[in-house]
Amino acid sequence: MYHGIILDKEFKNREFVNFFKIFNKRKSTDTDWLLYGIEVEDEVIKETIKEIQNNLKENEPYYTHLYNRRELIVIFKNKVFYTTLDKSTWKEFVDYGLNLGIPREQLNVAPIKFEEEKDYFST
Repeated sequence: MYHGIILDKEFKNREFVNFFKIFNKRKSTDTDWLLYGIEVEDEVIKETIKEIQNNLKENEPYYTHLYNRRELIVIFKNKVFYTTLDKSTWKEFVDYGLNLGIPREQLNVAPIKFEEEKDYFST
């Protein structure tokens, strides 16, 4: 089982978020984004990644991430990074995001552990 964080504004159609099993949601504290916590079964992870890429807005620097207890998957429109939960392994996707114009503070991916979700969604 993977969990992930998606934004309603990053997709061509905001209703795309309803494609997922949503376990929580919150409004961003600094933007008008709605952030959703989603669940994705292991068996459909590859198809889900493709669906996310196909539905991300064109020519806008959005990404989303999925995680389980050992892996972090960072999904951009034209590239997917498979890495670990250890921040020291994130340089490649952070550099890619910076080159797209995403501010560094928005590339500090969170949550990345199931245990962090309660705090993340309560803020």
